[in-house]
Amino acid sequence: MGRILLEVIFSVIASLGFGIHFNIKRNHLFIASLSGGVSWLIYSILLSLNFNNTFAIFMGSAIMSLYSEIMARKAKTPATAFIVCGMIPLVPGGGMYYTVYEYVNHNYDKALSTGINTLSSAVTIAIGIVFIYSIFRMINMKKRMQHEK
Repeated sequence: MGRILLEVIFSVIASLGFGIHFNIKRNHLFIASLSGGVSWLIYSILLSLNFNNTFAIFMGSAIMSLYSEIMARKAKTPATAFIVCGMIPLVPGGGMYYTVYEYVNHNYDKALSTGINTLSSAVTIAIGIVFIYSIFRMINMKKRMQHEK
């Protein structure tokens, strides 16, 4: 559990760095950096419980997106800033590197399998985010329809 906590702290710091890089407002920077910690915490816990990597990435991105949507409503700002910082720890950068590395070394089979796994991870992150976004969008549409009546 100590290792997971340390990884979460590093995820928050990494997300903070990207938040600064993306010029997120100072008063929203802490919330945005915490979204990276949330995504990594969920991902790490699920992996430690022997869940599938794809499921862990999906749940990490979905819970992070849920956190981001809720905090965006409280902060009265778009959720995009929180989501971008939150997905940074989950982005499969190592997979991208090793895909190109294997390709350059003419290990095409290894490059293909690594590339497919990397693409799968990236798509899973997007699906987790879009899933929560769609739910919030349906809720907002329903509220609007009720106000129009």
